[in-house]
Amino acid sequence: MPDCANLSGDMKFIPTFLLALSWVAIPAAHAQSAQPNFKPGQWQVTSTVTPSIGKPVHKTVTVCAKNHGDLWNQPHPGQQCSAPQVTSIPSGYNVKIQCSGGAGPVQWKMSSSVDETLSAGGDSFQANGTTTSETTLPGRPPMQVSATMQSTGKLLGACK
Repeated sequence: MPDCANLSGDMKFIPTFLLALSWVAIPAAHAQSAQPNFKPGQWQVTSTVTPSIGKPVHKTVTVCAKNHGDLWNQPHPGQQCSAPQVTSIPSGYNVKIQCSGGAGPVQWKMSSSVDETLSAGGDSFQANGTTTSETTLPGRPPMQVSATMQSTGKLLGACK
């Protein structure tokens, strides 16, 4: 696969954007596992995705979550994900998922793994993981980019 480091600004943006987008799918997949100590309400989720090329992408969202799945279910048009593989680990859960999608002629595949720890009180979490993305553009060889992610969430109170 070609190295994406030599791409122009617009061409670097596409795989970097797709990696940032992938971190929404990971936690949405995590909703398949039970989290009995999750507290419903208005949550603030802050993430930093650091791709192997380009600059870190920082994002903060506020979500009204009635259950743990709502916390992460932020769908993106044109993206399909496989059923997650969720396993317990000493610190919480590990989630592995594969997604694919496209927008016009641009197509992508992503493979991700994230470890999430929900606090004992169910009112905060931490997550860390990695994603590898392969993007295909017409007339070009596939581009592969990897990224790391750090995310935190905290319960703000009742949904508004």
